[in-house]
Amino acid sequence: MKTTSLALSKRLKELGVKQESMFYWNILNGKPELEGGRAIYETDGKRFGKEVISYSAFLAEELGELLPEMIDKDNDLYWFIIERYNKKFKKWVLSYKGLWGKRLKVVVSESLSEGMALMVIYLKEQNLI
Repeated sequence: MKTTSLALSKRLKELGVKQESMFYWNILNGKPELEGGRAIYETDGKRFGKEVISYSAFLAEELGELLPEMIDKDNDLYWFIIERYNKKFKKWVLSYKGLWGKRLKVVVSESLSEGMALMVIYLKEQNLI
């Protein structure tokens, strides 16, 4: 299972994405650690008497729950499409595709969770979700 990187996890939190996931990036003394379970900050924000900052490290499945199946923008409808290219290319292609093939946004990533995070970030920044 791959989770979102620390950088994308931070951006998702900045954009107000609810911090609920199976894994968390917990930063103690400036050192990030990927941990399972619940975030440290949900208990008291401290570990061993030191401040801990936590960010959800999302799985693709968790981010998929945030992505709408369809977007209505400028009187056009766009459906969410996930494509996987051959083993040699090893890329995920995520997009919102309209009836006539026009794409609202295309994200290409080696990791499905990273691709989904980039799509959520785009939709949040464009106020589409």
